[in-house]
Amino acid sequence: MSFILGGTSLRPIRAVLFDMDGLLIDSERIAMECDRRAFTDMGIDMPYDVLLSTLGETAAASNQIFASHMNIPFNPDRFWPLTQKHYAELIGAGKLSAKPGAIELLDELDRLSIPHALASSSGTRRIALSLCACNLTNRFSVIACGDDPIRSKPEPDIFLLAAQRLHVQPQDCLVLEDSLSGIQAGRRGGMQVCMVPDLLPWQETWTPFCDHVCTTLLDVIELLHF
Repeated sequence: MSFILGGTSLRPIRAVLFDMDGLLIDSERIAMECDRRAFTDMGIDMPYDVLLSTLGETAAASNQIFASHMNIPFNPDRFWPLTQKHYAELIGAGKLSAKPGAIELLDELDRLSIPHALASSSGTRRIALSLCACNLTNRFSVIACGDDPIRSKPEPDIFLLAAQRLHVQPQDCLVLEDSLSGIQAGRRGGMQVCMVPDLLPWQETWTPFCDHVCTTLLDVIELLHF
């Protein structure tokens, strides 16, 4: 096992809350490419670092980020349908897959009868499309998402809602995340937090928001047995 930080569970884990993009499925690069293509369709050259800054954010939060970096009005009603079109095209081309260790971790949670939920800032449509493409459709009976009437990460609302739907106390949950806003949300929710970095590399300044940092989801299995 390869932990960058932590590696010993601080308290028993009664439930696991999964982020989706960049954590459960290898979608962040695809999502950024879809955003880039959508902006190109609109005749806009959006810098890579701006696209990167929207990782883990809801559509509403991303709208504000994009608008702040444009000298013309941002049209989300045109942009998001374009991203959805490109996303569906790339998924149809077989470009999407589960992250390493995802299936093994879900299997272990089932074996141990530990409930788990998906807590993703993405909308219902993208979640359904992504899970189907990765053969994960039936792995989550509870989902909290960006379409729910909640504040976006780094506020803890989405994780608190997922815990509530699982009927598990927040302090008994382990949050799995790959983004800064995600680990901040988990910490604010009073949960145990594990980061598995994806496009955004681990930074020591993020230590206050994490109990554990590991390289793949396979490492998380070790936390379940303390």
